Amino acid sequence: MKLLIITYSYAPLLNPRAFRWTALAEYWAARGHEVEVISAAKRDLSQDEVLNGVHVYRVGGGWTDRILARLGRRDYDLAPTDTTPTTPAPQHPLQQLKVVVTSVFKWINRRIWKNIFWPDRVCLWYFPARRKAAQLLKRQPYDAVISVSVYFTAHLVAYHLRDKKQWLVDIGDPFSFAETEYPNNIRLYRRLNLAVERRIFRQASAISVTTSSTAQRYSELFPESQAKLCVIPPLLTLPITELPPLPPSPIRLVFVGSLYRDIRRPDFLLRLFVTLLEYYLDLELHFWGFHAASVESFEPYTHLLGKKVFLHGVVDRTRAQQAMLESHILVNIGNNALYQLPSKVVEYISYGKPILNISQIPDDSSVAFFKTYPLTLNLVDGSNGHPSPEQIAKTIAFIRNTAPVFDISTRAVWLAPFQIDRIAARYLGLLNA
Repeated sequence: MKLLIITYSYAPLLNPRAFRWTALAEYWAARGHEVEVISAAKRDLSQDEVLNGVHVYRVGGGWTDRILARLGRRDYDLAPTDTTPTTPAPQHPLQQLKVVVTSVFKWINRRIWKNIFWPDRVCLWYFPARRKAAQLLKRQPYDAVISVSVYFTAHLVAYHLRDKKQWLVDIGDPFSFAETEYPNNIRLYRRLNLAVERRIFRQASAISVTTSSTAQRYSELFPESQAKLCVIPPLLTLPITELPPLPPSPIRLVFVGSLYRDIRRPDFLLRLFVTLLEYYLDLELHFWGFHAASVESFEPYTHLLGKKVFLHGVVDRTRAQQAMLESHILVNIGNNALYQLPSKVVEYISYGKPILNISQIPDDSSVAFFKTYPLTLNLVDGSNGHPSPEQIAKTIAFIRNTAPVFDISTRAVWLAPFQIDRIAARYLGLLNA
């Protein structure tokens, strides 16, 4: 089967969609399928290369694209973050000029660009991506085209391509009914968002989403496309490994992922942690991943940073995996949105460790996901953002009384629906239907 995947994010980017679709593309390539990918150009990466059997074309990356992407990025980029404190060096005049120019572009981005771009902040990538896709389709036909969001721009690229035999639309985050992390100025574009997404759904051969609640909402919005919708759950992209022995103290609580000001804040977790320290529990709280967007949440706890609370920044997947192995308890903070499920929930369960799941809304999708996992404590962030005495007591008991009970064989059985062979087969099943 010849497949063309259009996705803004691909390896070696460090984000959930890149992890998912890199793994799927390489899995199919290893089994004899011809897979080509169009993704975004990045500094120091080849624009045309074969990675593990997958032909990757990276396009775009002009100076305007780079500046706008950098100013508007909401997530981590390529490289791990070095959080080691350094002494600022005296600024050269050219560096000072760079600071001034950057400030000007930030002002333009904040006051003008963020209010007018459509459909999302990477919209300029549409033009080189469409040119490359049209060029590839002219050279050879594909059995199927797969477009992946985020970002919605990828679907627009596929929508305007001719001679598509099959078109699979894979949706990470909802577009027309986004609840908090809006893709564009919805006061200006709400009706346009809905109309264009309806057209894409009508033309698509199949549409995949991650949660049943998302599928239900899309069925209500676009009932004519309901038969095309399919729920394909998160993909486990890390191996199931043996758990190393850990020292009994300090008890290490580990959060891995991204924090955001609007959809995933650590405030409740930090207040809970400080309260737990008052009970003389020997605890450490580690954050691995992007946290710059919620830095103000940590300001009241500067006296604990580097002592009890540790901010490690973005690291490669190997180091993140090691951090989870070294944890006593894994911490998940659910999204402040009904239709989004953090992709790392499956990876958390793969370690067979206790999971402290903090929900910001009562019907958080992560609560439903962890419902059958016995080593989970679910806490709902109250309206005042402070843990109740009952929640504190439950957490203390959870920390003192839980221990890993899932061996590798048990975890493998539990995680079978999320393994790559199952997920890849479900996608191909949609294309072969």
